[in-house]
Amino acid sequence: MVALLSETAAGGSAADVLTPVEGAAVDAFLAQLDSATLGEQVRAAVDQHSLATGHSLGAAVVALGCDVPPEVFVTRQDGAWTVTPAKVASPLQECFAPVTTVVVVDVPGDIAPAAADPAT
Repeated sequence: MVALLSETAAGGSAADVLTPVEGAAVDAFLAQLDSATLGEQVRAAVDQHSLATGHSLGAAVVALGCDVPPEVFVTRQDGAWTVTPAKVASPLQECFAPVTTVVVVDVPGDIAPAAADPAT
């Protein structure tokens, strides 16, 4: 894992698969966030990471809620890189505003672009 970043009320849509964030693709990923600060942190994590040959960089909003997951599990399933946040040991019952948690990871191979939502 390259980075696990969180911010209160930063928006976004939770996903269970990675989205590529190399080069200009990072801008498309960041467009979903309502926070320039979280966006800058994600961009810094992407820009500062050196990829090994044959690896790709991906990101996902892994949680929107009261708690920040302590870690994220990344697995390859049916050709896609899936992300699953770990359960929080003592989840909060309520919070003032939801926290957006973004993971940035380095994986071997390619990350397929996210499929377009047919509802849009």
